[in-house]
Amino acid sequence: MLSVVSGAGAGCCAYLDTEYEILSERPELYWFCKDCHAPVSTAVQTDKGIREDVTFVWDKLSKKLETIDETADKRRQIKPISRHWRET
Repeated sequence: MLSVVSGAGAGCCAYLDTEYEILSERPELYWFCKDCHAPVSTAVQTDKGIREDVTFVWDKLSKKLETIDETADKRRQIKPISRHWRET
């Protein structure tokens, strides 16, 4: 798979400006030079890890909120009984 580093310019890989522009216009092409590959790969892995962590936490919070909602619904259905109720 090839990669484009946006904003890196033609100097990064010694491409002509026109070649770099053509490659940059194609979203399906991804290219990196040897110097850019490691930092970009690290950033992509970090981003993926963050997304997975956020998804995990969001799922846990959603389940807890569902439990809280269910408990609240059950409590609303119970009619309070007065301890000091007397018939007159």
